[in-house]
Amino acid sequence: MRRQGETAATFTDHTDVRPTLLHLTGLSDDYAHDGRVVIEALDESIPQRDTLSRLAAAYKMINAPLGELGRRTLVISTRALAGDDATYEALEMQISSVAAQRDAIAGRMIGILESAAFAHTHVDEDEAQRLIAAAESLTASVR
Repeated sequence: MRRQGETAATFTDHTDVRPTLLHLTGLSDDYAHDGRVVIEALDESIPQRDTLSRLAAAYKMINAPLGELGRRTLVISTRALAGDDATYEALEMQISSVAAQRDAIAGRMIGILESAAFAHTHVDEDEAQRLIAAAESLTASVR
């Protein structure tokens, strides 16, 4: 049973608490956050809210341990452990490749999300869409 105001529409986890609290209090630091400001729970007048929300959802999809990419790589890793040495090596190489691609995409995404939240920078809509598409493509490629 959901409590009043509770929703499953936005994926958040513990890594989002710190950046969200810093944003709400008007503070900032030089700590590299793994999470992002949960703008979906904030004032609706945030510039480029829809773009930031889509970018944040794609970020969580590929970077959160329980995001779609994390769950898919867990299946592959389990399959690798059940296989022979050659299967294990091949699947672990696939996971390493996916992780490197994820790191590049997620690194740029969190940079944009943090700049928008703390420096109030404008988000390049085309770049955001390219990153979202790259995250979706990467996730779809993992089977």
